[in-house]
Amino acid sequence: MKVMQDILQSHSIELLFEYKSFLEENAQFTIAIPTFNRSKLLKETIKSVLNQKYNHHFYIVIVDNCSAKQELDEAISFLTRLDIPTNVTLKFFSNSKNIGMFGNWNRCIDLCETPFISILNDDDLIQPEFLCDISRNLSGNMMLIVGTTSFHDRRSNTLSFIPFLKFQLISLFFRRTQILNFEDLFIGNPVKGSLGAVFKTELAKKLGGYKERYFPSSDYYFTYKFWKVYGVKRINKPLARYRWSENESLKLEVLKGFLINDEKIRNRMLLDKSQKTSLIYRNFLNRMIRLNICLYKKINPSFNPLEINLDRKFYRKNYFCFFIKIRLIILYVSIKLISFINLKR
Repeated sequence: MKVMQDILQSHSIELLFEYKSFLEENAQFTIAIPTFNRSKLLKETIKSVLNQKYNHHFYIVIVDNCSAKQELDEAISFLTRLDIPTNVTLKFFSNSKNIGMFGNWNRCIDLCETPFISILNDDDLIQPEFLCDISRNLSGNMMLIVGTTSFHDRRSNTLSFIPFLKFQLISLFFRRTQILNFEDLFIGNPVKGSLGAVFKTELAKKLGGYKERYFPSSDYYFTYKFWKVYGVKRINKPLARYRWSENESLKLEVLKGFLINDEKIRNRMLLDKSQKTSLIYRNFLNRMIRLNICLYKKINPSFNPLEINLDRKFYRKNYFCFFIKIRLIILYVSIKLISFINLKR
């Protein structure tokens, strides 16, 4: 927590816009929106938050990470013309210097004045029922996450039928809410970045926020640490929308970072696991690394695993993604069966 505070205090921040709610009740939730040079997408994100069916007082806190003046002016101009509901308090801050993506997420946590916070990236969306469903399902100190669906920025951002049907089937065969276990976290981060995750502000500060040293997998590590200490509960309902496009995640250094740090986090998880680790987890980790190498080469032809300090067994040239996927699916099903058996116990 001290490291997080030291970094944030070394860079100043300015409040550029504020609209105060007319409601006198104390707000429980803050939707924090970190943003950088994406004023056009930011407008869509803000609108999705303002469309909430939640009638109680809540905050929207937008934190700009030192965007270009033109982008900043466009965002402020949009806010001044916006019809803001009376139950919303909206604030727009701007950092004097770019403090990095996860540094800005930590800034959002630091600025939060409410007991609960959800960090919504400036290109993602939430459904109108998001806060209503969250408020009904809060459970002690647990992080609460929701189902998410994806859309491409060139296509419609409305919820298509197939993802909706998927969640209907999930809720039919499983509980509408479930408490996640080790296997759910080991398979991968159950949260897309920070999308749809709601947690207590003070607990996030106690954990020290998002650790920059795990970039670009800091969100995965944060989710794991929160689960380990306080637990994670999921609502099996599509309440958030993840936009994917060509962005930071496709850059060469970022892809290398994902490969290295995802492996570090999973190895850390295996070390933390109290019982003797089954060979199946190690096999899953190895196959996941091989599949990611294969996929990253397709995403960015410049990607070269030889530049990364991994075991030589991962450097075989002739990877067949299809066969790796088949073996990975078998291991995935096996791990989910272990998870199911442990749950029944």
